[in-house]
Amino acid sequence: MKNKIDKIKKQFTKLEQKLQDISVTSNPEKLKKVSSEHAELKEAIDIINDEKTNVTILDVRTLDEYNTGYIKNAILIPVQELESKIDKLKKFKDNKIIVYCASGSRSISASRILYKKGYNPHNMNGGINNWKRNGYDIN
Repeated sequence: MKNKIDKIKKQFTKLEQKLQDISVTSNPEKLKKVSSEHAELKEAIDIINDEKTNVTILDVRTLDEYNTGYIKNAILIPVQELESKIDKLKKFKDNKIIVYCASGSRSISASRILYKKGYNPHNMNGGINNWKRNGYDIN
């Protein structure tokens, strides 16, 4: 009986998270109208290249993934460690933070954590895979 209850609790937690995702992405104040994944990547690149904008690039993949290549000047904090290591970003609190992972899923979770802590995250849709697919360099 306890196993069934634990299983139901886990399922409920996952459903709650999905509902939070929907409510975050359906909030009209948070949505930006873009026509494609590339447009969102272009927006991230524009932010990175804007000399007037203080920007921090945050890679939330694992160390092994990071070691296969990363965006220049990216700070690595795996998403599963972000809450416990968020103080490493304290000096960047006023910056726009471009958040990326491999495909864009983990970076959504990381962006949500950062937003709740008062940061200004910008999720890079499509992640580093999209970055590479569009011909941008990695280190």
